[in-house]
Amino acid sequence: MDYGITVEKLRLTDAPEVREFCKVCESKGYRNNSTLGRIKFKDIPYWAVRKNNKIICISGCHVLFDTSYRILARAVALESREGLSRYHFNSLPFYYHIHPQVEWAKQQGGTEFFITTNENRDESGKMERMHRVMQLLEKQGLLELAYDDYILNGVKQSLWKLNYEKYCDIR
Repeated sequence: MDYGITVEKLRLTDAPEVREFCKVCESKGYRNNSTLGRIKFKDIPYWAVRKNNKIICISGCHVLFDTSYRILARAVALESREGLSRYHFNSLPFYYHIHPQVEWAKQQGGTEFFITTNENRDESGKMERMHRVMQLLEKQGLLELAYDDYILNGVKQSLWKLNYEKYCDIR
């Protein structure tokens, strides 16, 4: 059990706290998450993991195309879960945000759910490693590489389709 951990969908009124979180991200070199504007906080819904009432992780969810949703958008965590996990469950956004984001997207009419990575323009300093993790999760059947050259916001992305049923079975 992860004591002191809560997960919630953020509101616009949380902007001052998220702004402080972004400042910490900026100090760590996570440029994609360095300001409210960079994360598009006013444009897409975000979820937070809080530890002892302090935000330690955020990620967003939005329509990608048709009834497909991008989950874990601009995901960033200042901590990770204890231990090792072959299913990437030591990642706070992967462990805590997928379920509420998919369930929210389903309520909006979502039927397919994607995670994106970008090997070529790494503004977080960790995207190349995340891309390799997604490749490993694909071998386990949790993800499927659906598009390797999808252009999103003018940037080439890899789109990984989530096998949500398998994710829920394992989680």
